[in-house]
Amino acid sequence: MRSCGAAVLAAALLLVAGGCSRREFRPYSPHESLLSVATEYHLLAATDPYTERPMQDITGRSVARATLSRLENYERLHPERFAREVAFLKACAFERLRSYAAAQEEFLLAAEEPELREEALRRAESNASLLAVAARAGETADLAATLRALAERSGAYWELSSSFGDPLYASLAKVESEQAEIDRAELLVSARALLPDGNRQALESLRTLAANHTTSARGLEHVLWLASLHRDLAEEEIRIRPPESAAFDAARTMEHLEECLDLLYRVSQADGRPERLVAKHELDAVLALREMVLDRAD
Repeated sequence: MRSCGAAVLAAALLLVAGGCSRREFRPYSPHESLLSVATEYHLLAATDPYTERPMQDITGRSVARATLSRLENYERLHPERFAREVAFLKACAFERLRSYAAAQEEFLLAAEEPELREEALRRAESNASLLAVAARAGETADLAATLRALAERSGAYWELSSSFGDPLYASLAKVESEQAEIDRAELLVSARALLPDGNRQALESLRTLAANHTTSARGLEHVLWLASLHRDLAEEEIRIRPPESAAFDAARTMEHLEECLDLLYRVSQADGRPERLVAKHELDAVLALREMVLDRAD
């Protein structure tokens, strides 16, 4: 994957030669050399935005946000110094934060520097392509139309990902495709009581989301969401038709609880993932809920 940090690092090496200091800086203190900021970004930012969580610096803050803070401090310390190089690195951080309009603007500013022009214009064009999909018809007052628009947006981003020669932008397009699918699923889950067969549609949207993005950094997050919906549906059954009543649908309630437990168990076995701890706590709670339901139904 090409690195924004590499490009601005090369320019900084040429323009700031001899400006590197051996001083140790506080995490967000003004850096004397743009080279030091670029180096830190370059060393930490070489991740795939779709398959990997954003890398953190030594303070635990995301590299992109930390870079923007350091650049702001650098600009206050050195107004107008190496403005085009600063703009280039800002653009790299902005696109990692999915702020494509800001990234495009900074890349166009950076393009005024001859040594950065070709790369900056290429990246500005890539950001423009991402923005173009987002500019298509989106949410409307009509629920069905909004659901269709979100499905189309997700598909358009996924198609766009295959057209990029740069793996970074292919990955960012996948991130946006996933987000559009998440937005659609969120709408279905929120509006399920208003839709014919809404519970089934909501469950299906989350199953599809989890299946489509198994390699995503957010893949386990989707599985947890599906488990949560199964739990919600079971609890709705318990509230509306209590286990003590003749109307209680034991089969449906237990089906949702068992599905929820199966999903939570899977996530709880994912070593090294933060979702694991969430799943382990949820697993205990749902097991207790199932026992309570069985006791009340006897």
